[in-house]
Amino acid sequence: MKKLPCFVVFFAAAALSQADLIPNDDFSAQRDYWNFSTNAWVENANHPQKPDMLCGRLENGGGMGAQDIRSNLFAVPPVSDFSFNFNSGIWQQTTSELHPVFQVRFYGSKDHGDMIGQVKFDVQKDSGDWWGILTQNSGDFQAPSGTKYMDVVFSSGLHNPWEGGARIGNVKLNAKGKLNPSEGALPLYFDLTDTGVTKRLDYWGMDQTWIDGWNMEEAITQIGHDDFDVVRINFLAVEPLNYDAAGEPLLTQTMKDFVDRAMDQAIRAPGANLGMHLTAKSDLHDWYVGSDGLIIPERTVDGAVAMINYIEDNYGYSIDRWDFVEVINEPDWEYPYSSPQNMAAVMAEFRSRGQLDSVPLLGPSTLSSDSAYNWYSATQGYTDIGGTHVINGSVDSFKGFIEWVHNDGKPFVNPEVHSFAEIMIQADLSGDRPGEGGVFWDNVVPAAGRFIQACKGKRIAYQMDAVTWSGTSVYRDPQNRVWLFAGSSERNAKNSKWEFISTNRDVFINDFGPSVRKTITMGSHAHWHAELTWGDRNPPYYSQYVDNSGETARMAVIDGKLNTTSPNDTGAFTQWKFRPTGAFYYIDNIDAGDAGQRSRLSASEIRRDVGLVRDNQNDNFVKWQLIQIDESFFLENVGMQRAGLKSRLKVESGSVTLTESSDEDTKAQWNFSDTGSGYANLIINGDFEDGWICWQGDGDNDGQASLIEEGGNHFMYIETQTEGSAQLQSPLVKVPSGANLTYSFNSGIWQETSAGHSPLLQIMFYNELGEAEGGWLGQEWLDILRTQGDWAEVSTLNEGSINLPDGTEYVQLRFRGGWPNDWKGGFRIDNVSLKPFYNPGDFSKDGSVNLLDLSAIAQEWQTIYDTYDLRVLAENWLNAGN
Repeated sequence: MKKLPCFVVFFAAAALSQADLIPNDDFSAQRDYWNFSTNAWVENANHPQKPDMLCGRLENGGGMGAQDIRSNLFAVPPVSDFSFNFNSGIWQQTTSELHPVFQVRFYGSKDHGDMIGQVKFDVQKDSGDWWGILTQNSGDFQAPSGTKYMDVVFSSGLHNPWEGGARIGNVKLNAKGKLNPSEGALPLYFDLTDTGVTKRLDYWGMDQTWIDGWNMEEAITQIGHDDFDVVRINFLAVEPLNYDAAGEPLLTQTMKDFVDRAMDQAIRAPGANLGMHLTAKSDLHDWYVGSDGLIIPERTVDGAVAMINYIEDNYGYSIDRWDFVEVINEPDWEYPYSSPQNMAAVMAEFRSRGQLDSVPLLGPSTLSSDSAYNWYSATQGYTDIGGTHVINGSVDSFKGFIEWVHNDGKPFVNPEVHSFAEIMIQADLSGDRPGEGGVFWDNVVPAAGRFIQACKGKRIAYQMDAVTWSGTSVYRDPQNRVWLFAGSSERNAKNSKWEFISTNRDVFINDFGPSVRKTITMGSHAHWHAELTWGDRNPPYYSQYVDNSGETARMAVIDGKLNTTSPNDTGAFTQWKFRPTGAFYYIDNIDAGDAGQRSRLSASEIRRDVGLVRDNQNDNFVKWQLIQIDESFFLENVGMQRAGLKSRLKVESGSVTLTESSDEDTKAQWNFSDTGSGYANLIINGDFEDGWICWQGDGDNDGQASLIEEGGNHFMYIETQTEGSAQLQSPLVKVPSGANLTYSFNSGIWQETSAGHSPLLQIMFYNELGEAEGGWLGQEWLDILRTQGDWAEVSTLNEGSINLPDGTEYVQLRFRGGWPNDWKGGFRIDNVSLKPFYNPGDFSKDGSVNLLDLSAIAQEWQTIYDTYDLRVLAENWLNAGN
């Protein structure tokens, strides 16, 4: 038994609220995310100041045997150092030398069979701690390499013969660093260097049982004709069939009219086959039901024959164009006319007809995945394709049924996809089985459309939460674009909060960033997706020389064309401005632009080369991704990369060209150096010419932030009404090492309230942890200025310097109206800028004036020959030191 020397025992009301890797750490959601042995439960902690506090309790002794409370497996970031704390209260029968045990177990995957280690600690006891679980336990531990999941176990009588009663609560476990999820969030950790795994679906269709032309239109748009496999229709059994003289079943006119309407939609996807279900509760005429109250197999199958014959005669769909038939739709939904055995009888009749023998049977098509087992057990001998709806049913029953079908050697197809979450689960379990997917019952949402394409690539992260019936995934598509997905059950989801967390680098999500995380919340029937992009940041100079590492060449514009010149050439047309656009950059030649020439670096998909275009072009072929390698950079053209073409900038024989993305030759590497024009704006898209890129706005009670364009100019407008508030916020901005900051922006105010209040700029300061727990250092509030007539032109200049708290690594700007003061009205913001500056004596640019700067002065001595200049340099350093 390992005793923890760094345990601190003290009396406290409860652990402080903080981010935590363990869901439901305080048992406020009762048993969710926890598992209890026979004599363990949740109860009130009887805290003297917190009457609603709950805890877990386990009790052994008197022959009850060992007891435990175990968490579900939870995801953890790929770091080694972790800490924990929890509260305990113990009523003890045995001697004080023994204790209940707290155990942390480590796993390489979300599988209890993949445990790779564990640590154990004694649960501490102090006098009088039972009422209120007043003893706090805390400590540190290291996880073995490869740990992706953990669980925690509290046990009594399992690892030693201790007997008694123990209570635990407020169970916190955190990683050291900035990768903990925010309070209450379920994390999905992902690594962009992960090669990923194949988790795809390749069979897709649209339901036209409930005929809807708009749904069909959306399905064609989102699925695409190339991936549209099936249209599902139904036999409308609202009246008896007709029969011809030879006894062949025929549709009635009512049935024909219904089929014609459905086929009007089906033929809009001419490459798709057909699927059909035969009976539904709301359609079924008594003619199809026997005196025993069960479906008459012969008459029901006659309906299938009549449908297939009519559609072949009138629309040309031969028997091999039928992908499946379901003999009953949702038999478990208060169905009065069938049973699992009756369904099997209908399937047997279907199989007895030679004409239908080649048509696969899909089933049991239950409404609930919980019910699928019973119906499938009776019909699996006739079933070719397993399938169930998941309108009701648990995550575990849905997963379990898919696994049963696979173990039975059959494919799984969901005949009515009711939520985006379902297809993420299916993809996880399908792997790469061909012919698996689903038929969308309602409109195909954009998230599903994007997923259909993205899942053809590789999945690099996935997490499904059974408690909230929601999940998330990350895919890299065949064009190497990365997509985030989230969804929840149509009817059974609980509210959930998810956090996508990048473990290896800052990213941009829907062009907002850089950041390591994106937080979303979901209710029922949610579907969300976003594109993730990334790129390294260039040095923060206003303009730069761009020099090739492998050849003595500097990129330049000569006679209006892209070319190279000597690295010593500092003349016109050698200076380039890197304008950020989300994760990427526009690269513009300053002098060419000033001369009215083509100035923006661009690649051509048609010519497969690189050149210059006008600086108002903004497609992907003028966007460049920076990939840092040591002190140099690769320059990757985004448009060419996504088209699968040569995309990396390179110099060959003095000419600028494109090469493969895998080319790491020094001639494909570039160095940037300062032209002496000062520092660039650290705020991406501070003039809002790229719309919302790298900005987010929100409001409440009619407060709003919106993008306005007037006369070709863009600016942000924040408006608050009587009770409302609104804000516009930047991402976290990295502060260059040792730098201070100046800010500036233009404002224009239309004001309803008295002149005693102003809208505000809130400046937030963070350390290296950023937005993670423990990262916030403080804030500064500034009044936004107003001058007469500034509204139309957004003409009032706000500027100044920012005093950074010690340890500041990041800052964030938030423009606010209506909170925290009660100012109401509207204001406009434009030309937002943050620029670094250094103390005149800080020659080493380390953030302070010290003896290290003397070495910088010594370097200057080699190039300064004027005694006066040298004296001024030294005086600047001395004065700064004072």
